[in-house]
Amino acid sequence: MTTIIKLVLALALLTAAFQGARAAVSNYQFEDEVEQTLLFAPNDSDAEVTEKVVSLAEEYGLAVSAEDVTISQRASDRIINISYTTDVAFIPGLITQPIRFSPHASVRLLTAPRRR
Repeated sequence: MTTIIKLVLALALLTAAFQGARAAVSNYQFEDEVEQTLLFAPNDSDAEVTEKVVSLAEEYGLAVSAEDVTISQRASDRIINISYTTDVAFIPGLITQPIRFSPHASVRLLTAPRRR
């Protein structure tokens, strides 16, 4: 009987670790896509970049709105900070927790972007 309990606990721990890692990997992939968007569209306006970020978030199934995206400029660096919360089902059907992610990306601009 103790062996069965140990196996169930081990399975629950592995499931929770897998679900947490899956959410983290999705966040890192989204962050990488945002950085690629910045890199290959350096002259887009802030509104265009925000629209692209929200569109990318929809592709990844993330609840990101335009208010969650902050774009700033420091010297020749363009910086995007994003903040969103997603529910992660660590043990599906039993334990679901909201997790807050704050991905950011930056790119060095060689030309001045259009600001609107």
